[in-house]
Amino acid sequence: LLPIKPIFGIGNSDTYPYGFTLPAVPSTGLDQRGGLAGIQTSVGGIDPGLKAPRTMNYLIGAEREVGGTVLGLNYSGSYSVNGIVGTDHNRFAGDLIDGRFDRLNPSFGAMTYIINSNTINYNAMIASARRRFGNRGVVQASYTLGSTKDYYQGGSRSTGSGNIPDPSRLRDFQAKSAFDVRHRLSASGVYRFGTPFKENLIAKHVLGGWEIGSTVIAQTGTPYWITNNAGFNPIRDAAGNITGFRPLSGDYNADGVNFDLPNVPANFPSKFDRSNFLGSNAGRAAYDVNAITAPAVGGIGNSPRNAFRQQGVLAVDGSVIKNNRLPMLGETGNLQLKFEFFNAINRVNLGGINGNVADPNFGRILGQNGNSGPRTVQIGARIAF
Repeated sequence: LLPIKPIFGIGNSDTYPYGFTLPAVPSTGLDQRGGLAGIQTSVGGIDPGLKAPRTMNYLIGAEREVGGTVLGLNYSGSYSVNGIVGTDHNRFAGDLIDGRFDRLNPSFGAMTYIINSNTINYNAMIASARRRFGNRGVVQASYTLGSTKDYYQGGSRSTGSGNIPDPSRLRDFQAKSAFDVRHRLSASGVYRFGTPFKENLIAKHVLGGWEIGSTVIAQTGTPYWITNNAGFNPIRDAAGNITGFRPLSGDYNADGVNFDLPNVPANFPSKFDRSNFLGSNAGRAAYDVNAITAPAVGGIGNSPRNAFRQQGVLAVDGSVIKNNRLPMLGETGNLQLKFEFFNAINRVNLGGINGNVADPNFGRILGQNGNSGPRTVQIGARIAF
């Protein structure tokens, strides 16, 4: 669609231009719309009235000791305004319907414009408990019931383009943030055992100096939305009129940006049980792609932003430590043997569901959570003096 066509070839050199034939670019100055004549250059810009984002944090809580256990209940929240977002504004719905990609300003390609247009709300109730066992150890736990909402999820520095179906409707897509975690439970503890039969020299060295520790984290999955990231591929009749979409076609609103929302049924599940992705179901698609349909040409489907949930995470780590006093190294001389168990219960924490209906792996989970792996045992030793 560009006046200057690319020249395809195979590179055969290690130096620029690497054996490729470069197209000739006419040096005819600027055209009447301010662009380089003959080239649709992609540009970026910042709103000259851009404001610094502002965040207000607030916290109120109370603690009380009951029977040796310190109980706490806190409310934590934040409200951020003037969030910086950016997307390609040089597009309009229906642009490709006539078979040409004109853009609002035909002299330019993508025009990523950075503006203040995001508001982020975070609210959480945090309950905690902590108990000490003298000098033997401590156990603590907290539960968070939280909610985070925003209008937009940007890329690097919140200036990524293509991650909103229509820039003119930016504030119509308020929903749970991509990092929203509704429920989170975390607990940790350490306990140092006493030494039985410590009058016996052998028992003192073998049975003394032991301690155990553990951490547990359990949380619900984060949100995602079902989109179509394929290009515009319509069906046209003999007169050139569009009568529908070819299979797996995307860009439903025909604006040249391949990030669009399909129609999903009202009873479409927002979350699946993890059994749908394990055992005999491993590698299978949980969603039925045939239940998802395309909206009218030039329109946006009803798939809600971030209305679906990934699988949750359960991580249990533990450690066993044996301290061996070494008087010859001084009062603090100690040989510490440490046995650490990561993912001690060997649970498979699943990765993210593929939410792109145009991808052959749509509805599948093909990997583990990036912060989780199989059970790992690590053995170490440390001498202190």
